[in-house]
Amino acid sequence: MWKGRAAFSVYVPPHRLTHRVASVQDTTTAGNVVLVVLVGGLTLAWTATYVGRVVSKDMTYVKQLDAYEQAVMAKRLEELPETELSQLLGEVDAERLRREKKDSSKPQE
Repeated sequence: MWKGRAAFSVYVPPHRLTHRVASVQDTTTAGNVVLVVLVGGLTLAWTATYVGRVVSKDMTYVKQLDAYEQAVMAKRLEELPETELSQLLGEVDAERLRREKKDSSKPQE
C-alpha cells in the first residue's frame, strides 16, 4: 500500500495530554483542547495522504480508468482486419524510424 513511502506517526496517549493541559487549565477545557488537537492532527494527516495520492495519481479511479482504456485498446486491436493492422504497424515503424533518424541527427551536448 505504501510503496516505499514512510509513514510517520506520533502517538501521545490522551490521558497524558489531558494531564499536561489540565495542569494549566480546568479539566473541561483540557478535554476540549485534547479533542481539537487529536481531531485536527488526524484531519491534517488524512489530508496529506489524500493529496499525496492525488499528486502521484495513485487513486482507485485513475487505476480503473487506465485498466479500462487498456482493455478498450486491446479489444479494438483484436477487431482490426489483418490488412489494416499491417498498415498500422507499417506506419508505426515508419514513425519510429523517422524519430530515430531525427534524434541521431541532433548534436549531442
